[in-house]
Amino acid sequence: MENKSILIILNIDYKKILKQRPSHLIEFCKKNFKKVTVVYLTNDIEFKLDYLKSNKFNDIVSTRDENVEFMALPQSSIHKIKQRIIVDAEIIKQYLINKLSYKMYDFCLFCHPFSAPVLYCVREYNIANKIIYEDLDDFYDFYKYVNCEDKQTVKIAEEYILSNCDLVFSVSKRLRNHRLNQKNNNNIYVSNNGVHVNKFLKHQCYKRNKDIVFIGSIEEWAGIQLAIKGVKECINNGLVITFDIYGEGSYEAKLRNLVDKLELNAFIKFNGKIEHDRLPSVLSEYKIGVITFIQSNLTKFAHPIKIFEYFASGLPIIGSDIGEIKDIIHNSQAGICIKDEKEFYIALKSILTNKETIKKYRINAYEYVKKFDWNKIFFNEFNIADKWGAKINTCKLELEENNIINRLLDSECYKKFSISKVMNRLEDKFYNQGKRRIAIFGAGDHTRALLKVIKFQRLELIGLIDSNSSLWGNTKFGFKVVSFNQAIKNDVDIVIISSRAFENDIYNSIINECNRNNIEVYRLYHENKDYEEVIWKQLYLKGEENI
Repeated sequence: MENKSILIILNIDYKKILKQRPSHLIEFCKKNFKKVTVVYLTNDIEFKLDYLKSNKFNDIVSTRDENVEFMALPQSSIHKIKQRIIVDAEIIKQYLINKLSYKMYDFCLFCHPFSAPVLYCVREYNIANKIIYEDLDDFYDFYKYVNCEDKQTVKIAEEYILSNCDLVFSVSKRLRNHRLNQKNNNNIYVSNNGVHVNKFLKHQCYKRNKDIVFIGSIEEWAGIQLAIKGVKECINNGLVITFDIYGEGSYEAKLRNLVDKLELNAFIKFNGKIEHDRLPSVLSEYKIGVITFIQSNLTKFAHPIKIFEYFASGLPIIGSDIGEIKDIIHNSQAGICIKDEKEFYIALKSILTNKETIKKYRINAYEYVKKFDWNKIFFNEFNIADKWGAKINTCKLELEENNIINRLLDSECYKKFSISKVMNRLEDKFYNQGKRRIAIFGAGDHTRALLKVIKFQRLELIGLIDSNSSLWGNTKFGFKVVSFNQAIKNDVDIVIISSRAFENDIYNSIINECNRNNIEVYRLYHENKDYEEVIWKQLYLKGEENI
């Protein structure tokens, strides 16, 4: 892979998220690919102020770390899911087309269904040879769990991205089987989550002075409340233990209240967020790791990274008797599954009071986790992808993009940018110059969309020009397609270039001949760049109450 290139599209703020699979993936690509480009969205208010209210709109904000280029774009704060997906996708597409369409990548990798509208752009403009989807969870189930207003949009986006990627890598067997049952794509492989095993092993401490630990998001679905009640059960039965909790989340206040109510402040401590680089040394001080997720749509396909971080630190697990957690504990023989606080107490006692049991679990944890080193996981994934030959025939996602964007713009802005009004002004200009015959260069989707909104009253649209000789003589969108030379013979007066990705190439290839034949050349996107900037600024500033 040392000569390969990869484009990674993230619908999240890469710089602010907890260190999860995308972060480990980027680290792997940095070490093993020749060129890596990461496009990510940021919701940082200061960034948006600088980026959207200044003249920097056309200057992508990028940073470089050796062979990895990070390209930051502003994330929309529009609340409604459908509108946010479309607006964020539009600015990503704009930069992919303008900056990257000439840079063919070997792979393009998506990690979230909200990137669905971008996928078609990557295929259409030949930005990448193979398209991969990292299937991290069932996002439709997730948004049902959080009571999302626009679950149907999430479902459409997720089904689209699953159906139109060349390869899908699901993080667990359960999730893969679920996807196969959905019948969106048969090219699905399991690519588990993992851990950098050696980073944890070198921090091993054989004198562990602390009892049990939880690391992760402090949310209701994480089930920490069961572990807290389990600690109370231990104390009531004479097993005095301490429980340290690392992380942040919306459920922390309720858990603190529960600790107060159960009078456990002397035994349970909330330690806040911990930097990932500190995990190996911190976890090595504990005897047992806790992962007591509750059964829900959110957790039924979860393949938690924290399990492997616990194992790599030599921690046996007390975990929920659900889904992948249950499977991992059963297969590793390095922990105990529990259903309630009483079983939590029994499991904890059986481990802590028996040196042979904890030793056996620790050895089993080390042996099991060796199979889940990130380097092995990603090498296997990209070996499959590299050998994969078949491509999916990508269809276009229909989410009413144009209608939604038009509704988001104020009437004055839309009036300015309206293509039909631009064309009306052009018609007046060209007619007054004595020009009458127009041809549009480009017989693709841009022209299809353009023809829906323009209608010349005094000029004659004589046909379409395209460089693809297989189209010459055929009819597309109701007009005959000809070569550029044939258009000159047909006495064309005006050529409108309708191709964003290849606009400059087309212009440079025809301008000299057009000048010799007194033919006007109009670059649709180049000439209307200022209007586009007004639109994107407005879309991204809309709803930004803090700006």
